[in-house]
Formats: sequence, C-alpha cells, structure tokens
Amino acid sequence: MKTLLFSMGMIGLIYFISKYLHKHGNKTELLLFVLLMVYTTYEGIAELQGLPHISIIYPVERLLEPIGRWLEQRLS
Repeated sequence: MKTLLFSMGMIGLIYFISKYLHKHGNKTELLLFVLLMVYTTYEGIAELQGLPHISIIYPVERLLEPIGRWLEQRLS
C-alpha cells in the first residue's frame, strides 16, 4: 500500500512539474528533471520493497574505500 501511494504521489509530482517546465522552461531542464525524478522514484520504491538498489554513493564505496584502506595501511 505504501508503494502504491508513493508511486502515485511521485507520478503526480512528475506530471505537474513537467507540465510547468514544458511551458516555462527549456527542454534540457525538463529532461534533467524527469531523469532525476525517475531515479528518485526507483530508489524510493526499492527502499520500500527491500529491493537491491544502486545509490549515488555506490561508486565511492566500491572504488575509493579500498584505496583509502590501502593508504591507511601504508601510512600507519
């Protein structure tokens, strides 16, 4: 039920803001907004359902953390 309400709310938000941006903004802003909102909706649904998801911090965790640990070992 939470997922359905969340999805309906996000779809409504995307629709109304997209309509406004289509009238008053440029197409690049509209595209970026829609992409960001689709990603945010996906993240929200994945979190509510307990599904695996890739967040923005994923590359940092996978790439920079091992380098940081290696540097700590070398400098300690």
